[in-house]
Amino acid sequence: MAFMKFHLRQQHAWKDSNGKPIQGPGPNLPNSDRYTRMSHGRELSVQYRSAYGRIYQIWDGTHPELVLTTSDDVALYYKDGRAHLKQESLNLSNFFFALLGECVGLMHGEQWKRTRKAIDKHFGHGAILLQVPGVVRDVNQWAMDLNAHPLVKPVQDTASFDVPLEALKYLPFFLIAKLLYGNTISQTDLDWLKEVNEDHEKIMADCFARNMPRYKFFRLLPVEENRRLDKFKREWKEFNLQKVECAKKANEATPASEMYDKVVEGTLTMDQYLETLDEILFTNIDVTSSALGWQILSLAEFPEAQQKVYDEVKALLSNIDGRNVESPEFEHYVSRTDTYVHGMMLETARLFPVTGYTLAEVLPNDSVFQGHRIPAGTSVVIDAFAVNTTSPCWGRDGLSYRPERFFDLKSGEYRYALWRYGLGARKCLGQNMADKIIKAMLAITALNYEVSKPENFKLNMAANTFLQMPLAELRFAPRQT
Repeated sequence: MAFMKFHLRQQHAWKDSNGKPIQGPGPNLPNSDRYTRMSHGRELSVQYRSAYGRIYQIWDGTHPELVLTTSDDVALYYKDGRAHLKQESLNLSNFFFALLGECVGLMHGEQWKRTRKAIDKHFGHGAILLQVPGVVRDVNQWAMDLNAHPLVKPVQDTASFDVPLEALKYLPFFLIAKLLYGNTISQTDLDWLKEVNEDHEKIMADCFARNMPRYKFFRLLPVEENRRLDKFKREWKEFNLQKVECAKKANEATPASEMYDKVVEGTLTMDQYLETLDEILFTNIDVTSSALGWQILSLAEFPEAQQKVYDEVKALLSNIDGRNVESPEFEHYVSRTDTYVHGMMLETARLFPVTGYTLAEVLPNDSVFQGHRIPAGTSVVIDAFAVNTTSPCWGRDGLSYRPERFFDLKSGEYRYALWRYGLGARKCLGQNMADKIIKAMLAITALNYEVSKPENFKLNMAANTFLQMPLAELRFAPRQT
């Protein structure tokens, strides 16, 4: 084992002009930082940056990865972002490839361009604006019905109740399902998708948190994990073909049915179609839920910010007949970028990124970072917490919570200093929808409830996921109207 570690370090000793190799913790086989960067990303960020400097090397098993921690290095890296490659299955396993190996997020080159062209129109700014009334309606209904949620616990002798962050999980999931399938989706379909997601989460845990599924032979074994994966893929195909037929019969062009037209044309394969829909709905729901959890948690963590959101919404509604959030004025408010709630959304995402270290992309060409020559084909990850807090544009209070900072900054000034949904051309295509959901949730929650941390508050992180997903209970006290 010691010889292998020595060999790996020598083989990947990326050197500067003086022959000094890049620093880093070295491979700690068999897993190295494969799992710890997911479960303890923030702690590793502080520890490694202090020990090794602004760029360093970590290991995913036996695979070395370059870590970037500053906005100028990130900007240099994304100068050719459209040419970035993806490691096959993100170095996760043949098991992961069987689930998502053909999705758009793992494509590159011309195939990625063709696929994004086929689906981007359904998730662009204009298309998502048409979804805002439905988002506001469903979020408002969620807030009105929250005390009846099966996970919510009433507080004795008060009108308040304690809400676990898990109670937020399926609202964005259902909103994205409605976006994909339009009027062809029924409540029965939504209930079925929720059940399927429970299995999908187990499959994802097998991909990210277990060693055995990483080996190619694992897919040949007659084990429960393979049966669950095969069952999901079979039923997912049946469901989507059924929704395509429903759309045809109703003469309704839904994003899912129009994407299927690209399969008929030969632009997409069936696997690419199904796995991209999986990525959009199931795989990204954890990302959206994690982001939403941090956002609602920030209402309790920063009561002054919560009060400012409440005051902003009350002032807006005071000028609306009926003072109803289900109005064009409030829908426009959710879409604006010059509001306090928008700044709060960005500030929470800045300080509490959903992943400490990003999933790897691959250098397409030999490059130089901080004097070190890095060969083409090297996996590169971004230390999101470091970039989000130490970049020069954040000033001396980069670790402070101050949503107002975004009033004084133009988006171009923090383009490579704020990691939320990725950077460059490969940003998550669901970012526009996610932002509208988050701002509607923050505004409507603050309008209806005073959110705080109960006496027995405890913050944990979800296990078996590549995300920093908060788990906690918050107290919701209905506001007096």
